Amino acid sequence: MEVLNIVLKAAGAFSICFALVYAAGCLRQKWKAKRRKRQRYYAQAQETKKAPEAKKSKGFKLNKMDVILIIIAVTLFAFTLKMIELFETYMAVPDTLITCVFAVCGGECGAMSWIKTSNEKYRDRRWQLEDEKRMEEAAKRAASDE
Repeated sequence: MEVLNIVLKAAGAFSICFALVYAAGCLRQKWKAKRRKRQRYYAQAQETKKAPEAKKSKGFKLNKMDVILIIIAVTLFAFTLKMIELFETYMAVPDTLITCVFAVCGGECGAMSWIKTSNEKYRDRRWQLEDEKRMEEAAKRAASDE
């Protein structure tokens, strides 16, 4: 009965962590939408020169992936401590639960690394195209100057 209780507590804690990560992602998405709206407003205002320049925030920013990684690290740390405590008490641990928790967290980290790599490739490609366009314009200007 106690093993079932422990498994249910671990599953509940994991579900709560998942819900918190999802809620943090939704909040971050709303904040980004507000920031985009504000940037559009300032861009339009600068075109008409009615509003002051947009303030650029300097400092450390946490994006959604950083928050998720922090939550995963804290969850795994707490889970590991609980499993050590469980082992010291009963001299046994739920191996399947441990495997599943680490597999899910590892899968999430792998998915985030894939997303990050894809975004970096896309950004690098976009910068490469912009550089090629600038080079062509510079070559055209140099040819027209001669």
